[in-house]
Amino acid sequence: MFWKKKTEDDKEEKGKLFHLPKEDKRQAFRISPDPAEPVLVSIDGKTVKVLEISSGGISFRNNDFKPKGVYPVTFTLPITGGFVKTKLRILRVNREGICQCRFVGLTERAEDDIHRYVLARQKEILRTRKRSETE
Repeated sequence: MFWKKKTEDDKEEKGKLFHLPKEDKRQAFRISPDPAEPVLVSIDGKTVKVLEISSGGISFRNNDFKPKGVYPVTFTLPITGGFVKTKLRILRVNREGICQCRFVGLTERAEDDIHRYVLARQKEILRTRKRSETE
């Protein structure tokens, strides 16, 4: 059996409607951009395609970037047209060569633009699922 030993944090969560282990908690919901309308990010003069995005950060395939590095980034969000200019810290590069990053110094407006994009994309995904279920 694969039982996870309860911690003090787990005991504090008892009685709550939803529970996520501490290591699984995220501060923002992530989505994958539509492949037909990718989010292309300019990072330090290189363009990369975003695999996942949230108001907290992005992930993308590594293109010779160094973990822990901080890079200037710019991108325009499909659907909403929001333009974002900020910095990005590469937290880690996983075994599959995916950079997992956090935005640094994101303005409130840029964060709102990303939230709007994520929400619009979620609605788009739900509409697509509903259509495919009714066919």
